[in-house]
Amino acid sequence: MKKKRLWIALAGAVVLVAAAIGVAVALNSDTGDGYKLVASPDGGRARVVARVVQPEGYALSEDSDVDGEEPEYYFEPESDESPVRFLYYTTGYGDSQSVAEAAIAAYTTFYDEFASSEVAERTLADRTFLSFDYTAAYPNAEETAMVYEQSAVCYFPVGGDAFVVCIVSLSFDGSDAYLDAEALDAYVAQACGAVNLL
Repeated sequence: MKKKRLWIALAGAVVLVAAAIGVAVALNSDTGDGYKLVASPDGGRARVVARVVQPEGYALSEDSDVDGEEPEYYFEPESDESPVRFLYYTTGYGDSQSVAEAAIAAYTTFYDEFASSEVAERTLADRTFLSFDYTAAYPNAEETAMVYEQSAVCYFPVGGDAFVVCIVSLSFDGSDAYLDAEALDAYVAQACGAVNLL
């Protein structure tokens, strides 16, 4: 009798694990509607708050965490000629204005030759969001050359204390190659246009 109860308990555990995996896959997998972004606004139950449609000309990177509780997606350009290093999407929590200002303060101490715009509300590609952009220079991983980075960080509120983050990161051989505002906005508009809030 004890052995029978043990097998029933084990079978129940297997069913629960399979169900949990099924829910995780259903929440995080790619569908025709795009890659799902999951958050828990106000600490409530996790739910899909947005979908990211794969931007044209980009491929999902192996660095993406598609199976995590709150997935992170990196998209890399298919063309070697593109200055974009990656487009990044995930969810976060807190007041996005405060989070953005804290990020700028952290970047200031971390990067050399760091310069940032003000945090401001913007509308591009029919999307309204809070954002800032910055430039920075720092040695590469091998410390054999300098990396000249230009990035834009965008925050989309999704209710409660949650938001979707979109980062557009570009890299150049020198600071003289940084894009002007209009050229940078073209990349930001494409990246932000891929976000479909629910």
